[in-house]
Amino acid sequence: MTRDDAIRYVSFVVDTEGNGRELGADQFAKIYARSRLIGWQCGFEPLFVAVHSADFDDNSAPLDTVDDEEAEQLAIAYLRERGWFGDNDECEADYVI
Repeated sequence: MTRDDAIRYVSFVVDTEGNGRELGADQFAKIYARSRLIGWQCGFEPLFVAVHSADFDDNSAPLDTVDDEEAEQLAIAYLRERGWFGDNDECEADYVI
C-alpha cells in the first residue's frame, strides 16, 4: 500500500505528547508530510492513524519526523484508549508508512 492509498483511510491523528483525536477535529488534526501512517487491516478496509511530532515550526508544520516504532506505539496506545482492539492483546500494525 502506498502513502497516497493509505491517506484516504486515516481516521485519527496522534501527536508525540499522546494527544489523539479524530481527523479534522482541530487545526492540528490533519495529515502532514512528516506524519507517519500506522494502519491495521480490518476486513476489506484498513484503518490508519496519522502520527506526528507535537513540536511545530513557524509555518505550523511538525518540526521532526517520528520514528516508526514510536509512531506505532503512540497509535496503539490511542486506539487502546478508544477500545478499538477490544480484548485482543495482538495489536501489531499491518502497515507503517
